Amino acid sequence: MNQIALNKLQQLISGSKRTLILSHQKPDGDALGSILALSQFFKTIKKEHDLFAVGPTSSSFNFLLKEEKIYTDPLNLALENYDLIFILDSGDLKQTGIEKQLKNLSSAIPVVNIDHHQTNENFGTLNFVFPESSSTSEIIFNLFKIFNFAINKKTATFLLTGLVTDTSNFSNPATTFSSLEIASHLLNLGAKMNEISVNVLKNKSLPTLKFWGEVLSRLTENKKLNMVTTIITADDLRSTNLDEEALEGVTNFLNNLKGAKVVLVLKALEPGKIKGSFRTTTKEIDVSRLAKIFGGGGHQKAAGFTIEGNLIKMGNSWRVE
Repeated sequence: MNQIALNKLQQLISGSKRTLILSHQKPDGDALGSILALSQFFKTIKKEHDLFAVGPTSSSFNFLLKEEKIYTDPLNLALENYDLIFILDSGDLKQTGIEKQLKNLSSAIPVVNIDHHQTNENFGTLNFVFPESSSTSEIIFNLFKIFNFAINKKTATFLLTGLVTDTSNFSNPATTFSSLEIASHLLNLGAKMNEISVNVLKNKSLPTLKFWGEVLSRLTENKKLNMVTTIITADDLRSTNLDEEALEGVTNFLNNLKGAKVVLVLKALEPGKIKGSFRTTTKEIDVSRLAKIFGGGGHQKAAGFTIEGNLIKMGNSWRVE
């Protein structure tokens, strides 16, 4: 890490009277793990701060939030009340869900951008963007190491949650020697892997798996593009009395599919809006470049986008209109 930037970061933290720490909206394990871990650091150095992420947060992560408060309502957020803002695990301001407020932010309030997405737009006053890192939690761990911050069991569990979720339990291409080494260190510090496993990895109900079966039954293959696609609609959730939590893991699960070079899951859960998720394990394919065509971004092997439109069923196929 750049020493000049690190010195500036330490100066900003030292001089701050009230800091806001936020992540992308609907935070996943890495977003939660990284902001909660950073919060522990601020608590230790006795710096006033708040956590924010436009909700909802999956109940799978309730075990992390027993003693932590994350504000979720943008209408009650006044950025001018803070003199330092951290934005974690967000490739751009749009992902935070409060893009307009952040763009209108006074230039006197510095923004620290910490992220691992290769499509990150470097929107911060300080940018700690490392696409080679498995997760934002890994970057936070490395900052703690530089700052000589003693990681306790709670903080270790937060950080390990980020590593586990963004590497799909150390099975996807984001898994590196560094991520495994850090995970080992966090376990030695008392991180509760069993608690993470029970709540995040082994948490699928029978109705959820039946729902997944319906999603899998719609898989279609484009042999010309060597791509497999499936779709999910709001009607799917309504008919099964499930919420969006039931979708967690579907796209990553399809990444286990043999033969296809790219997997695309299209979700039409709101009128006039379609969210797409790309996954690949093929070395020469960069799905972040595909996502960027549609205004999205992400990693080489996992990326997403949002477009306007609706999914219309046409016989045995679907069309975007």
